[in-house]
Amino acid sequence: MIAIVSALKAEITQLEDELYNDLRYRKLTRLRAALAEYEPANRDLQAQTITPPNLILQTKGDRIKAAITALLQQRGTVHRKEILSHLIAQGLLGHEKDPMASLAAYFSSWRDIFEPDGAGNWSLSQELKAAE
Repeated sequence: MIAIVSALKAEITQLEDELYNDLRYRKLTRLRAALAEYEPANRDLQAQTITPPNLILQTKGDRIKAAITALLQQRGTVHRKEILSHLIAQGLLGHEKDPMASLAAYFSSWRDIFEPDGAGNWSLSQELKAAE
């Protein structure tokens, strides 16, 4: 049963990544964003069509970021090993050759959202905490 769930999650992730990497989808997203700039009255409507309501069209990175954000909002500061375990349990990471290196790469591009303490623990940035 667990093997079937893992296989299904892996295939879904692969298809989502392929869809995101489809140049037509990316072009459509950019065109809708440009149109929204010229039609400010319809900006809310355009935002809804740019970000599809269904998770299949979100990037893997977006899903990982959302999962980490939710975890840190709930628990405050969390060690990277616990974050990785949480993401693996959700099926978001674990298929890579080195999942911890993959997580580190995500964190390095999200320094404006997440802050390290130098001991492997991560929390939401002070700016985000202040906004809450």
